[in-house]
Amino acid sequence: MMSPQDKARQNSGSWLSVPPIPTIMVIVALLPFSDPSNRLYMGATFWLFVALIYLSISSGYAICLMRKITLGLFPLQLLAQGIALLVLPLGMGAPYGLSWIGLAMSFAGTISLLQKVASALSPRNKDNTPAVEEKRDISKRIPLPSLDTDLDGNILSINDDMARLLDVSEEFLLGQSAKNIFPEDMDRVDIGGKGWQVLRKNLDESKLICLVEEIESPKSSKDTKNNDMIHDPTGLYSHTYADIMAPSEIKRSVRYRRWLSIVMIRLSFRYDGEESADKVWEEQILNEYGAFVKRHTRECDLGFFIGGGYFLILLPETPNAGAKIAASKLKKLPDDIRDKFEEKDSVSAVIFTSLYHCSGNEKVDYHTVMKKLEENLTEEEEFSPVGNTNTANQKAEGHP
Repeated sequence: MMSPQDKARQNSGSWLSVPPIPTIMVIVALLPFSDPSNRLYMGATFWLFVALIYLSISSGYAICLMRKITLGLFPLQLLAQGIALLVLPLGMGAPYGLSWIGLAMSFAGTISLLQKVASALSPRNKDNTPAVEEKRDISKRIPLPSLDTDLDGNILSINDDMARLLDVSEEFLLGQSAKNIFPEDMDRVDIGGKGWQVLRKNLDESKLICLVEEIESPKSSKDTKNNDMIHDPTGLYSHTYADIMAPSEIKRSVRYRRWLSIVMIRLSFRYDGEESADKVWEEQILNEYGAFVKRHTRECDLGFFIGGGYFLILLPETPNAGAKIAASKLKKLPDDIRDKFEEKDSVSAVIFTSLYHCSGNEKVDYHTVMKKLEENLTEEEEFSPVGNTNTANQKAEGHP
């Protein structure tokens, strides 16, 4: 199937329009007006010179057809038929007024051809591309951790300082919404154990976000804590960062067709029917278990504390078998946490795990993967301290 451009080129000229073919029609049209007694005899040299010019123009027309250079077809056709109409009436004895028309056509064709050549040779306007790129990459020239976004808030570029601070490469964040990292109402953030002021500036075609380190960090409020990139009690990345990195890693797996294994773990608590849930104690246990997960996560892996007892580990370029080995190390409670359950005496710990392996060949997205991980959570181990009989009267904490 021809593209629209091919159809346009085809409509603008064909081999049936090569100058000698229309010239035959001109000769046929001049026959009724020819008079042998009015012919001018100018010698073979003149006719050979005219034929050479005519053939040169016809050859140029044929070359334009072969190379699909449509700009030159009309002026060459006009010039060739103008020359034919200029000399043929003289040799056939047709009215000489037709030669004047041919002269006008030759002149118009020459002017049009010169304009096309001049237009083709003149440098084209680049639409100020360097200026546009300079505006897009303004963050690269700022000596602060910064990024710039389009008017819709999608990240256009980040500088090296910001990439190092967030511990992520630029390609992972390009196209992502900056609101996932720096919500509109956020004026400060804690990253890397330091407090940073979030500065914003609206430019002509983009928005700039810069971070300025605080001399003395104020006490973190609950709202600020929820926006941290690191979950300080465990050392794992926070759920906010998971919403950025997990989709990016999944897209990277699909784009480069590389393995990505994902492990989801849930630590749940079951109480005797006589005892109510101790949320403060649960949070302490979850933080200690998160620190355990952090210690057993490789430097190339990404571990996240999602909240609600959920943990997520991304294992780039790791086969499914490797993910099973990693999960087997994490589904056993360490001794120090087991001791705390024995002290509590009436609470059981239940660990659920699920695995998902991206081969890089299937098209998946973050929400689909998270849904499958949630649905496939399987109980791996239940630790019941001495004194907890795990009777039917126990109440189990359900999935949030």
